[in-house]
Formats: sequence, structure tokens, C-alpha cells
Amino acid sequence: MSWPDRVARMWDGNHLFSAMLELTHRCDQACQICYNLPPRDEGLLTFAHYRQLLRDLADMGTLNLALSGGEPLLHPDFMAIGRVARELGFAVRIKTNGLRLDAALAEQVRREIDPFGIDVSIHGARAATHDLQTRMPGSFERVVANVRAMVACGLRVRLRLPLTRWNEDELQDGLALADSLGVPVDVDPEISPRDDGDAGPLGLAASEEGLACLVAALRPRREAERARVDQGASGDQQPRMPRRHCGAGCATVAIDPYGEVFPCVQWRRSAGNLHEASIREIWTSSPVLADVRRVLEKLADEIASRPPESVLAYCPGLAETLGEDPAQVPPVPGARDRFLRMLAEPKPGSGSPGA
Repeated sequence: MSWPDRVARMWDGNHLFSAMLELTHRCDQACQICYNLPPRDEGLLTFAHYRQLLRDLADMGTLNLALSGGEPLLHPDFMAIGRVARELGFAVRIKTNGLRLDAALAEQVRREIDPFGIDVSIHGARAATHDLQTRMPGSFERVVANVRAMVACGLRVRLRLPLTRWNEDELQDGLALADSLGVPVDVDPEISPRDDGDAGPLGLAASEEGLACLVAALRPRREAERARVDQGASGDQQPRMPRRHCGAGCATVAIDPYGEVFPCVQWRRSAGNLHEASIREIWTSSPVLADVRRVLEKLADEIASRPPESVLAYCPGLAETLGEDPAQVPPVPGARDRFLRMLAEPKPGSGSPGA
């Protein structure tokens, strides 16, 4: 069975495959595009809560586990939670700003947690740009040095670069920086509002010229990757299309530091709270998740009726956070959708397909 077929089965069968744990909303940076709300002290999940949650997720067959924040390494029980996750066999991914993961801590994380991967946020190819975003002088140099230390000790690192108006003219340098560090980079063309719907961070969203620059920067890499995939492909069997638009609340959940369970990190509609019910009870019985699944089926039907590639990356969770109806694809595509459309267009000067 192909991987797309497996994904379709998970989405359609409500198999909880991936969970993101926002361990804390505290952070040692103050990024101006951060979507988290200010941290609070009441209602936090304890280590005992996390230990039971991880056991329940393992019993449910969940494989992927992301430890996120805020900055997850600021959680006092981060290492203990990571060790339990390793013992239970999860593929753990750590999402961090990289400030604390120096050589000594990186080696401890490798030895005690052995994560499948570490995602490190970076906000530009130059110190001035990155430090402007984080509002932390010296953070760029520390993060770059720490990424080198992580790679040196054998950790699998990926840079995550949110595309903004401040860094859109540094894309080629950003790709070159990742190459020099020996790590891949994932550029996200879409900025999210804050979890309470505050659209302030959207003021830093990349311009159309910035999206075009991203297309120009990534197209050669995309073409090379497509050639590798085509070379290894066999047969012409088409993967089965899922009956749902995405895996939010069907194969994934996000859980905040206070036990609120959401369909995904973007869709901040609470399906229940772990202080009141187990993750299994919420997953199988939440009316919110049932409604989300119905919305995703409706979206899949609507999008399937449209011309191919007319809707490439609509996010219903993001739409709801912005106060829109998640079940209605808007007439104006979002930044990620516009970027993917640009990327799918023929390369300038190459002529039309088949010419």
C-alpha cells in the first residue's frame, strides 16, 4: 500500500496518528509573529498528566509525537516527558527556537530522548533580520552555533523559516545557510494570526513579490526532487483520494499546556479538556470533533467538484481563527495557496506543458 493510501485510510478511519503537545507557552524570545497567547500559571498539566496521556496515545496506536511550545525546553519536565515518549516508542519531533540546545544539552537530548527530528526556527539569513524578529540580540549567532552542535552530535535537524516581509529578500542566502549547515530548510509562506484571532502578525506577511521570490528560489530544488521521485516510481496506480479534506481531528490533535484538545495546531476549537476526560474519550465522543469531521467531508466534496489545482492548500482551521466559515472556501486564496499555484505554473521561458 502506498503512503498516500495509508494517509487516506487514517483520515477516513479516525486513526489518531500524530499529536502535538504544546508543553508551555513560555518562551525566551518574543517573536513578533508568534501565535501563542501569553502564558498563565493556573490549570497546567502536570507530569503525571503527561505520563498518562502518553500511555493512552500509545494504546491508541499514535506514532508521531511533537513536543512544542512556546519553547518546550523551558518546561521543567521536558526531559522526563521525552524519556517516557522514547520508552513508549513514539517518533518524537522537537520544535524549538534552538537557543538552549548547545552541545551539552544536545548530547543529553540525543542520549535520553533520541528524537526522530528537531525543527529549529530561524527568521532570516542575517543576524539583523533574525534578531529583529525575535527581539533577542545575539540570538541568530547562538542558534547557528547550536545547530552546528546538534548536527555534530548526530541529531537530525531541519530549519523552519517563516516567510515575512523582513526576510523575503534573503531567501537565497537562507537556503545557502541551510546548505552550509548540512540541514534541510522548510520555508512557510503563510503567517498565522494569534490564537485569539488577533490579526496583528499578518502585517508582516510576505508580499506577492516575496512569494514569487520564494518560487524562484525553490523551483530548482522542487524539480530535482520530482526527478528523483519519478525515477524511483513504479506502475501507474493512482492513490485513493480521502473523503476528508485534511487530517485535522481525523488523524491529528494539538494539546495546549492547560489540557485543551484541538483538531490541529491551527484549528483552535476546543474538543475537550484532559482535566475532565481522557484523550481516548475526547477522540471517540467529542461532538466538536464529529462536527470537524463533517466539515472536512463537505470540503473534500466541494473541492473535488472544482477545476484541478484551483484549491491547493486551503486551511479551514486558519479560516475559523480569522472569523470565517471553515466550511466555505474563500474566493481569494491564501498565501500558501497562491504560492503553490505559482510553483505549479510553467517555468518562465519554458513554454506550455507538452510544447
